[in-house]
Amino acid sequence: MIIFYRRCVKIMSSAPTKLTETPASQLVNGVARLWVDGVGAYLLCFDRQIQIGGAGGERETQAEISLLSNLSRYHARLIRSGEIWLLEPLGPVTVEDRPVVRQCLLNDGNRILLGSSVKLRFRLPSALTGTARLDFESSHRTNPSVDGIILLAGTCVLGPGLDSHITCRPECDRVLLTQRASGFWCQANGGVWVDGVTFGTEAPCQAGRVYSGQNWRFRLESCG
Repeated sequence: MIIFYRRCVKIMSSAPTKLTETPASQLVNGVARLWVDGVGAYLLCFDRQIQIGGAGGERETQAEISLLSNLSRYHARLIRSGEIWLLEPLGPVTVEDRPVVRQCLLNDGNRILLGSSVKLRFRLPSALTGTARLDFESSHRTNPSVDGIILLAGTCVLGPGLDSHITCRPECDRVLLTQRASGFWCQANGGVWVDGVTFGTEAPCQAGRVYSGQNWRFRLESCG
């Protein structure tokens, strides 16, 4: 048994009978959870429009980013346009201490205040992709809690470098999690293993399976 971050996963010795990528349409509400061994859990948002709001009601009716807070159910909207991100206020929002009354462009390092207390930081770690990250700067978290939020624009980089969207240990390989038309794929030059079976340098991502390589391991889960 391999100890996986925050939970135990039994690695099967036999190869998966058939490995196909999980289409984005099969992941509930445009989001998934990414558990990265030794690093943490991340909410992966992959739609072009992503709502932010307070928790409440059924999961299917909540915002994609649903926070334990006093925000309205749909308080703001993130919109991906090509390689840029826009923030549209649906309730009180400030960016860099300036009230936002219409869509505004988000830049790397921008501080976002939702309502009177929810504080987030917008990051664009890599110049090669428009994928962004939201960091928590107040005590508010999603339920279940995650360590950060990835706003996917094609490719998410996992690795030790400062240009990684998810920063891993120094000895970890650089890993790419990419959204294609058919679903999600994992790529690593050092090789990709799925449930302990090698698949070369890339493999389709199937929700629920364990993906690993040289000094890294993760699991993609539906939030449903």
